[in-house]
Amino acid sequence: MYRVFGVHPSPLALYRLAVLVGCTIAACLLYRRGGNRAFLILPLALVVGGFGGRFWALMFYPPRHDVWSALRGAVDVLSPQHASVVGAFLGGFAVVLLGTRMLSLEIVSVLSAFAPAMIVGQAIARLSCHYGGCCFGEPTTLLWGVVYPMNSPAGFSMGPLPLHPVALYEAILLLALFALYLILLWRRGPSCAVAAYFICHPVIRFGLEFIRADSHTAAGGVTSVL
Repeated sequence: MYRVFGVHPSPLALYRLAVLVGCTIAACLLYRRGGNRAFLILPLALVVGGFGGRFWALMFYPPRHDVWSALRGAVDVLSPQHASVVGAFLGGFAVVLLGTRMLSLEIVSVLSAFAPAMIVGQAIARLSCHYGGCCFGEPTTLLWGVVYPMNSPAGFSMGPLPLHPVALYEAILLLALFALYLILLWRRGPSCAVAAYFICHPVIRFGLEFIRADSHTAAGGVTSVL
């Protein structure tokens, strides 16, 4: 096992890096596949995705089910609230669907630009979750079990026990998914690559739920897939 020493301020920096890298990849691919018109989708998807991520976190982590309070909290961008990848994905995806229809763009071409950006950005964000100790697993006796500092959410909840580093697991699996995406994009085309992302990513999230200790479930226990 190994220890994560202290709660370093790097989680916020890594989240910002994840957004920056994801936006850069998406912008380059959007210009290549959709031209100048496709650029109109990116900033709106970023704004709505950010709102959706904060709203989802306020609604379900922990479950509040107070829609108006969650909406007010999501609009207050200066407050130090957490965000959910699920809500961000749903918000951004809705913008992509609407934007491609309004601008008469090919949906597969636009999604094939956003998919690799999402994969890489999520992998970087999971490193932030690991160093922040906010996403952690069940106790384990495996050699790579992690002991989080006591002033982290993992340490506060589980104490000095070695835990499954689920955030690192997901980061590694996302990098493997990124490699698979590139292979399928080269050999099978964008439609097959995008389909693989939409199938594999929920499977990864759902599978890790079985060894997570920080999960707050809703909607019948399938929050991670929704």
